[in-house]
Amino acid sequence: MTILFYGEKERTAERSMEDHTNKFKNRQAVAADVVALVDPFIGTEPVDLPLRSGIAATWFWPKPQIGNTHPGACLPFGMVSVMPYSGGYPTGYGCYAKSLQGYPPRLKEELQISGFTH
Repeated sequence: MTILFYGEKERTAERSMEDHTNKFKNRQAVAADVVALVDPFIGTEPVDLPLRSGIAATWFWPKPQIGNTHPGACLPFGMVSVMPYSGGYPTGYGCYAKSLQGYPPRLKEELQISGFTH
């Protein structure tokens, strides 16, 4: 195979473009095992932390102890993501209202969305 680079001489690719899929045809699929290990809701719920003591008792938390993630699909590097929108804090996903600190109050008891956002 020959690769042409603008303004350079021809160079031959060091690796061939052979099909490597034949290597995996006889392997058993383990996708079900891997899927069981994935939890897309990690980081979406509030954390009930123990009471602070010592120097940590004087700290001010500028935001509630809730994850800043959502279970929406993302393009690589998080450039664009699509997720259900419910108006919840902080990503628009979830059922918790805005709060400055501590455990946030529930916005809604039932889980419902009003659309999708990106």
